[in-house]
Amino acid sequence: VFSIPHEALPGLVKVGDVIGEVTEEFSKKSFIPAGTKLIATGSDKACETFGDGCIDESLAAVSLGTACTIDVVSSKYKEPETFLPSYIAPYQNAYDLEVQIYRGLWMIRWYLDNFGANDIFESKKLGISIEEYLNEKIKDIPAGSDGLVLQPYWGPGLKRPNAKGSIVGFSGVHTRFHLYRAVYEGIAFALREGLDEIMKKTHRKPEYLVLSGGGSASDVLVHIIADVFGIPCYRSATVEAGSLGAAMAGFISLGVYKDEKDAVSHMVEKTEIIYPDIKNHEIYNKLYKKVYLKMYPSLKGVYNSCKDFYLDTKGE
Repeated sequence: VFSIPHEALPGLVKVGDVIGEVTEEFSKKSFIPAGTKLIATGSDKACETFGDGCIDESLAAVSLGTACTIDVVSSKYKEPETFLPSYIAPYQNAYDLEVQIYRGLWMIRWYLDNFGANDIFESKKLGISIEEYLNEKIKDIPAGSDGLVLQPYWGPGLKRPNAKGSIVGFSGVHTRFHLYRAVYEGIAFALREGLDEIMKKTHRKPEYLVLSGGGSASDVLVHIIADVFGIPCYRSATVEAGSLGAAMAGFISLGVYKDEKDAVSHMVEKTEIIYPDIKNHEIYNKLYKKVYLKMYPSLKGVYNSCKDFYLDTKGE
């Protein structure tokens, strides 16, 4: 497809294969002990899903980072979306169904760069982080941001290559803090849409979500996700679940643990459960079905015109 000659590609190896060792030269530069095994594991989010303890379809892993993802592990190969293959899990005989929101919590940086100068100034004056400051400002804004709904297609996916980001429902009651909360809610809606696609293949609704990544430290965002999905959530015991999952895969390869269940039982800690607020879930459910899911179909033709306009202005 990409006209890359075979000799330029690395050889394929199985998950768990030892593919090398740390040399004396690299050890001096990295401080990793010489002779340490280099083991093939999995992709970053697949390792994070493992580090969250999600090893079957009863759990879904939500990664809240610059890009946000929702992942469900299956023992059978299934494609979560058209043109989107599953990743292999970082252990044998399992596959990671993943849907990614390419512009996830990157949206926070977008907000701050364009609307947050005063917020940054005020947070520094109070001696708190900008995230703490903004979370305090939005915590009392009602679920649904008074009807402001954001679709975070600032970076479109494979399924909708011409999609653009959209915000609908503005009125005189809305402030920049409503916009900030709508960013959180829009990411949660997009992740729920991803799970809906995955569930078409698994035919099973997860019993719990496990949240990891830097965004999982936000109480406001965690509760929004629980409320949007209507599913109880655990927070990962570490924001570095990806590193934990890669280490667990390595220990299986080296025989420290016999399989993925053994590794999870020894290395993954459970935390408090965050239960959804039923009233908020009903509000979000209505917005999700009556507004969010209808935004792309309604605006698809407009997005195509936006693309044509862009190409025309660039002379392409």
